[in-house]
Amino acid sequence: MLKMSQSSGTGEGLSDENLIVLPDGIEQEGLRALYQVLYPKYRRLDPSVTISASEVCGLSFGDWYSVHSLASHWFMLDIQVLATEMLEYLAPQQSAADKIFFGRLCNRSDWDTDGYWSLASPRGTLADSLRRPSEGHRLGNCPQAHEVQLCDEALGL
Repeated sequence: MLKMSQSSGTGEGLSDENLIVLPDGIEQEGLRALYQVLYPKYRRLDPSVTISASEVCGLSFGDWYSVHSLASHWFMLDIQVLATEMLEYLAPQQSAADKIFFGRLCNRSDWDTDGYWSLASPRGTLADSLRRPSEGHRLGNCPQAHEVQLCDEALGL
């Protein structure tokens, strides 16, 4: 028989002194989302049940981004593929600011471009989106945000 060496207990997460460190930008909720993907309710009840990507846990777009980031970080290729499929499925339903924000993070120029086209549409969504603090801050140093602010000040809004 082969002898297996005993773990020295120094690996990441194997002791209180050497905790698992999440990658930058990933919060505790992101790890919970990964656990939900790894251990969905359906499989806990019956391990032989296979489920499709659309049935997994009802996670949000942001949760799937976290799952994708963690799967990439820890080389979980099957989970990374699943997360990519879900991100592609959910991307069209996101706000323009989210498309731009996550397009930059995921290195997806198609989401980024779609987000900018949505902002520039004739429905006035650019100004509306940039006025909403929850969306405007995600765009960072967006020159259009400054222009909207100047217009608002000139119009007394």
